[in-house]
Amino acid sequence: MIPVLVFWLLFVIFIGAFAAQVARRVRLILAAPNTFNVDRIAVRAGRWLGDVLFQRRTILERPIPGVAHALVFWGFIAFAGYTTVEFLKGLGIVDLTATSWFHKYRMALTPFAAAVLAGILVLLVRRAFLRPVALGSHVSAESIVIGLFIAMLMITYLLTFRLDETRMAGHLNWWLHMLVILAFMALIPASKHFHLVVSPITVFLKSPELGTVPNLDFEKEQVGLETLKDLGSKTVLDAFTCVECGRCQVNCPAWGAGKELNPKAIILQTQDGLL
Repeated sequence: MIPVLVFWLLFVIFIGAFAAQVARRVRLILAAPNTFNVDRIAVRAGRWLGDVLFQRRTILERPIPGVAHALVFWGFIAFAGYTTVEFLKGLGIVDLTATSWFHKYRMALTPFAAAVLAGILVLLVRRAFLRPVALGSHVSAESIVIGLFIAMLMITYLLTFRLDETRMAGHLNWWLHMLVILAFMALIPASKHFHLVVSPITVFLKSPELGTVPNLDFEKEQVGLETLKDLGSKTVLDAFTCVECGRCQVNCPAWGAGKELNPKAIILQTQDGLL
């Protein structure tokens, strides 16, 4: 009973931290002038399937890190049920871990764990050592920590096949796995990994027609921005979705020509200013 109460306490603390940070960002989005548009649902849904579920653009634009990212993403989807079952058990709600379907599901997750480990290793090496120009010269400590968290989750999962959970080693392994998940949740909103939460929404809300500029009536419309409070809701959402990959930077003609304009820096400064 005591372990369940302890887990409930930790769950409330960490998930509460996650919820509070998300709520702050949601309030900022809702407070901005509404610029969301959900026309042409079929087009948006098709792009969402391609770019989010199948990671099409991520893979096509940068094949090696793109595939690595896709492996991690698909692994997260595959492990969603496993994580849910373990949380239900830890919270004392229901224990489904002894059921036959969960055993089969757990076995089926093994190749996904290996794929996630391979993918996150590639991404960690790229960010910590290879350092492409687009990522900037500063190594983000939080990115390294979260990358290590993901690797640790896969390792502790694989160890469940070798450790008896009724014994101390297996028990500690379970607690380590769950604590890493809780810490990961608390870190997500304040890091670039917040895109895990909002990027599916951002992709769906993205305009089907890029590069079009609406006609402006200068007598009726305010042109330009005076403060960050003038940013539209879609722009605010976009700022919180930034993954700091630098694709906007390397594709910017001005930056490529050696000018000071840096769209990545603008987005990150916007994000900091909003918060």
